[in-house]
Amino acid sequence: MAEQVNDIIANCLVPAKYDYISLTQDTLTDTWIFKTGGSSGTTVSTLIVTYTSSAKTTISTVVRS
Repeated sequence: MAEQVNDIIANCLVPAKYDYISLTQDTLTDTWIFKTGGSSGTTVSTLIVTYTSSAKTTISTVVRS
């Protein structure tokens, strides 16, 4: 049975329930914001993925806050 979006249980990188994800991209970074309560809801976690070059072929770091 498939889970509903609002019932997604987070993995190790996002240890909270969420029902909305946004992505902002820059030259060397991607910022993923996970929220509960939709796009204007409460942020439960942020992941920042940093790459070694603008080609974004190799990840340098992943930071969660």
